[in-house]
Amino acid sequence: MPLIGNKFLEHDLRSWLDETGHYGRSAVVEELDLVAVQRPGWVQVFRFRVRAKQKETGEWTALRGLARDDERAKRKADRTAYRLTEGDAEYDDAFDEWSDGLLTLRSAARGAARGGEANPGGAGAFAAAALAVGGLLVAGAIVATRVL
Repeated sequence: MPLIGNKFLEHDLRSWLDETGHYGRSAVVEELDLVAVQRPGWVQVFRFRVRAKQKETGEWTALRGLARDDERAKRKADRTAYRLTEGDAEYDDAFDEWSDGLLTLRSAARGAARGGEANPGGAGAFAAAALAVGGLLVAGAIVATRVL
């Protein structure tokens, strides 16, 4: 179960899939999790995994990537960027780039397992910041101790 769900981003992801040659409405969103956040929550990075049918071939394709959402953007078109990744190394590079300077969920990047530095804020700080974004700051300490 994801720490923070985002139905608005799921809707935008489906629209983006439509624009990039897939059927977004029938796509199966297998994962859409918040993995990094910038205080006070304006910038958020989500990882996603979807199965979507290609419009050209009609074949189902597994897609994995990241979405970076910046709530400060004035135009909706500038608000969310998506990046598809082919393998673990490409995902790690994209995650490192988009989460630089943000509070991150430790399990979000494989880079920490390869000897990278752990986030100095820690998972508790990430959970508290993520919950503040969702308006649940009071429950932050409880969720951080149970989930993480």
